[in-house]
Amino acid sequence: MAREDPKRHTERTTVPLSGSSNVTRPAQQFVESAILVEPDAAAAAELAARLIASSLRASLMARPTATLGVSGGSTPRNMFLALSNLSVEWNRVHVIQVDERLVPPDHPDRNLGALRRDLLDRIPEPASFLPLPVDGDLERGATRLGDVLIENRFDVMHLGLGADGHSASLFADDPDLGNGPLVETPEHGGHRRVSLAEPVLANTRIRVVLCTGAAKGPALESVRLGDTTAVLSLMSGGTTIVVADSDAASSHRATN
Repeated sequence: MAREDPKRHTERTTVPLSGSSNVTRPAQQFVESAILVEPDAAAAAELAARLIASSLRASLMARPTATLGVSGGSTPRNMFLALSNLSVEWNRVHVIQVDERLVPPDHPDRNLGALRRDLLDRIPEPASFLPLPVDGDLERGATRLGDVLIENRFDVMHLGLGADGHSASLFADDPDLGNGPLVETPEHGGHRRVSLAEPVLANTRIRVVLCTGAAKGPALESVRLGDTTAVLSLMSGGTTIVVADSDAASSHRATN
């Protein structure tokens, strides 16, 4: 199993989110929300993977099991590949989908296929895995979710940030961001979707958000300013660490 070099990526210059202080500290010791900027998308994916792995290890030191929420989309592929090579006791981790498109099981737009290919099928020890229901039975899905979550809370959650400000499959202009644990969203990008609801995303110890590409710059700026056009800005609980590449960060600075 590949091991990470503890001497690498131990310090990061941070850009504070609204209401947080601007500090530099070892990645394993982050306690406030911040934006970390890496030179390119590959480096951002690697750092996000390391943050997730170190957070899971910390959770497993405190509890018998840990829960990891994983989002879909094309951006996290390299992050999942890097994460699969890091040292984590995966047999003690519950991996749970954050969002999924309501399409047939073999449809190429399903998040599940890429998640299995890039992470679940690569880790050396099988992890417990809970996919989200795509049959519309949100009540059954909520029951299964409640059986896995400890104190109804995620330890670590990976989220993305869309150019339109969406995270998971929640969009700020949706009429219902959810009061229960799961919500079925209106059609976006050609598909209806099922997602963990905003209160579940908010009730997470550490959220690691991977944001790459110049098109994400305005959305990143909205998050930094606490603008509620970005769903992330609605989440007040836990810690949010945004890992951005220089393209996204340069674009967000250009909007100032």
